[in-house]
Amino acid sequence: MPRKSANESARYDPVTMSSTTINDQDTQESGITDEESDRLVRDDVRQPRTDTDRMRIVIGVLSVCAMVGIILGISLGGRIEPPDDLLVTCSPNAVSTKEGFSKCKLVCAQAECCNVPKDHPESCATEQADACEAFDSVCTILSFDYDGDGKVDVLEHVHVPPADLLINELCQWDRLQTEEGYKVCEAACKPGNCCSDDIDTCTVTNPDACKEYAACQILHVQHIMTIPPADPQLEDLCAPEVFDDHVEYNKCKEACTPASCCLEPDDVCKVQNPELCSGYDACGILHGTPKSHPLSVESQVLTKCNTAALSSAKEVGECENLCEPAMCCFNGSSDACDKTEHDDWCDQYAACQTLEFMDNKMDAKAAVQDACSDTSSPSGLETCTNVCAPAICCFDDTQNCIENGMNNLRCSHYEVCGVLYENDKDPNTSVKPNPVDTEMASPLNMVEEIAAVCTEELIVTPDGREECMNLCEDNLCCFAPGSQNCLKDHGETCVVYAGCSILTEEEEDNSSPPPPPSNNNDFPDVPSSFHNQISERCLETKLNTQEGFTQCYDICKRHFCCFSTDPLANCYNDHTTECDDFMLCSQLITPVQETVVSKNAEEITKQIVDGVCDATSIQSSTEGFENCRSMCADHLCCFSPGGMKSNCIESKGVSECLKYKSCSNLIVVEEEPPVVYEPNPNPENKIPDFCGDDYVNVHGDQNCRSICKERQCCLYEGGEGNCIFTNYNHKWCEGLELCLNYDDVKLDAEINSRIYSCNVQWSDQCDAICKERSCCLQDGDDNCIHSAEPRWCDVTSMCPISFSYYGSSITANLDDPIVACSLETEEAVQKCYEFCYPYQCCFSENENENCYIDQQEECNKFEFCDSR
Repeated sequence: MPRKSANESARYDPVTMSSTTINDQDTQESGITDEESDRLVRDDVRQPRTDTDRMRIVIGVLSVCAMVGIILGISLGGRIEPPDDLLVTCSPNAVSTKEGFSKCKLVCAQAECCNVPKDHPESCATEQADACEAFDSVCTILSFDYDGDGKVDVLEHVHVPPADLLINELCQWDRLQTEEGYKVCEAACKPGNCCSDDIDTCTVTNPDACKEYAACQILHVQHIMTIPPADPQLEDLCAPEVFDDHVEYNKCKEACTPASCCLEPDDVCKVQNPELCSGYDACGILHGTPKSHPLSVESQVLTKCNTAALSSAKEVGECENLCEPAMCCFNGSSDACDKTEHDDWCDQYAACQTLEFMDNKMDAKAAVQDACSDTSSPSGLETCTNVCAPAICCFDDTQNCIENGMNNLRCSHYEVCGVLYENDKDPNTSVKPNPVDTEMASPLNMVEEIAAVCTEELIVTPDGREECMNLCEDNLCCFAPGSQNCLKDHGETCVVYAGCSILTEEEEDNSSPPPPPSNNNDFPDVPSSFHNQISERCLETKLNTQEGFTQCYDICKRHFCCFSTDPLANCYNDHTTECDDFMLCSQLITPVQETVVSKNAEEITKQIVDGVCDATSIQSSTEGFENCRSMCADHLCCFSPGGMKSNCIESKGVSECLKYKSCSNLIVVEEEPPVVYEPNPNPENKIPDFCGDDYVNVHGDQNCRSICKERQCCLYEGGEGNCIFTNYNHKWCEGLELCLNYDDVKLDAEINSRIYSCNVQWSDQCDAICKERSCCLQDGDDNCIHSAEPRWCDVTSMCPISFSYYGSSITANLDDPIVACSLETEEAVQKCYEFCYPYQCCFSENENENCYIDQQEECNKFEFCDSR
């Protein structure tokens, strides 16, 4: 270390933990001359020291020794231990204030020895590598104080001065060919250097100023690049249809090699050779995306051989046909696929290797997991890389799946591919949401949105917590403990998502009930056996008949929002796992006859739909059925259960859905067909018409009970506004008081009202009801459904199941018909249907079909089926 000059003295700043110097100029400015300083020293020597002086000296010496001891202990190899609260002390929220920043800085100072070169005797980087890593991953946040104000703001403001007015001239190509010209351009660009660094906040906070320094990109080019004119036959050489032949592929590649710089992200090559580069436009197919070059072999493989596109035998067949020329790349069956010679050609077909892991169940998601089950060997790693090729945009922050044209991709299917990415801390939180709507919000907008959504008041409800989680889930690693923490790698992003830490904080206040997991009626949990069930019901070969289509429709009707092309109606991002479970349902809303739906939506009239979907035509031929299915594919959501996001009456409009009313002919119904409620129902649909004394005395009260049950939402908490149809018919609830004469209708409304309100907003009362009646969900001898009062357990259909919410694990016994018919999960509904179907005649309104008198004992045993 260089010695201080004779006119410098050194001291140590205990706050910054760095050495500073005091020179003669400082003492002169304070009014102390060298002569006065010498005199003071001499006088001090001559002064007799008092006891007080001695005590001060002793204290001073001890203080210095203590400080030296601390510094030596820290810097000279002493043990350093990251405190337990390091992550909290240096969290993005904490360092956003000067006090918190200083506290973090002081704690991190004890790891100074970690930054000393490893070969230096004072370094602890090797001996205490784990501790250094713990400090480094968290303390790196201190480096984000770009503006030097002693705290880390959400958007650090780095001031960039205006560029030299002549900067475009100073940095022209011809000037850079001399050393002097290069230095002049370099000097002009220096004030805006951060615009080309990896500090996003520089360009975010100085967008206009950074644009002025655009000419400086030329400094980052190592040499002047020139390219020859393109081959006149280049477009033919690089035509999409020849890429399935490796020889033709190599011809295109060789013809494009001289202009490889034209395809690089840095556009300086194009700047210098604009006309020549344009001649190589056809080469873009070698590096294009499904959006930029949809006809290229690679683009077709990516879109037709990803997991979402392999859900039926027909789709698998399309992928197999596409991949046939290159399957030898993976099984070595032909010398034509010699990887060493034709590596790039084979890479086009990488995703085709998924087919090797497909079984007859066509479970592509499982195929990806199998392919990446062992990446310890070179061959295993290569296999996993090939199968994961479609999902690169799910993990690479520089790519956007939508912008790449991978609209049908399901990133959650490729979670296991996270093992291929070094910085992927947790594949479950690294996967991007399915690309449906999402243009990346600006950092400031994201901060504001998180602040509005992730509040203590909102996240105590299931929906509120889920909404916050949707914003934060990709960045929760910022707050994870130990090796899972990604603050070091994603520092600036973590600052923007600081408000998400509320999801990871332990709740000390137990006054409010813990929010149950999402258990809304739209997306109940599904058991593992469900996958076999939906695979059987929604087998593609069964969908061209009414019976087969209906079976699939019944299990899928709640999940059409998963596949909606309307960004506002699509719910995939909100329910990724559930939507992936129901992926086969997408077949129902995919047209099978493109020519039928080729008309513009405006040109399709109700008369056209009625003609195509005429009941006789549908039942008489497969062609007629498929024509109607294609016509109705995008409007089946009109018939989804009311009140769910999958029901699109509100987004498409009532008149639009009514236009497709005949689509209900696709579905075989045992009772009521799926209905699109009209804005102005016929007069006979009013409650008083069926519940008045005159009508009841003549016709009985069955019709009155039916219409009251249909409109029980009028009795929900909050009044008639809870009925989704009152927007279209304000007389929907008229005469409601007549329904209150029936105790069973009133009780049914009370139960459903509670379920409705708890699904809208979870509360202490909802929590208390579920815990009070948890025995209704227990299995075995602990179940109380049979011993409880009638319908006492009905309300528990809103309660969480299969998790330790009640202090012990809850598993509903769906083999008990009463238990099955009291729950609303998909499996329970199906079980209940199987139990009750044989006894439908007990409750038939048709006298000729009613069997109650003949089977009175059995009918009484299954009387609960009457309400299903």
